[in-house]
Amino acid sequence: MSNPVKDAMQRFAINQVLRYLDGNPEENIPKLMELFDKYTPSDWYRPQRDAFRKATKVRKARSICAKRRFLMPNGGNR
Repeated sequence: MSNPVKDAMQRFAINQVLRYLDGNPEENIPKLMELFDKYTPSDWYRPQRDAFRKATKVRKARSICAKRRFLMPNGGNR
C-alpha cells in the first residue's frame, strides 16, 4: 500500500530539482552532485557518479572551447 503523503512529497522534491536544473544546468548540476554526496553513502552508485561527473566536465570543457572559437574564429590571429 502506498502512502499518498510520501508520494506527493517525492513528486514535489523531484519537480523542484528539475526546475532548479532548468534554471542553469551547467552551474547547478555540480551543486546537486555535492548535495547528493553529502547526504548519501559514499559507495552508493560510485561508478555512475564518477562517470556523470566526468561527462559534465567534458561537456563544460567543450562548451568553453566552442565559445572561444565563436568569439575568436581565427584563433585570435589577425
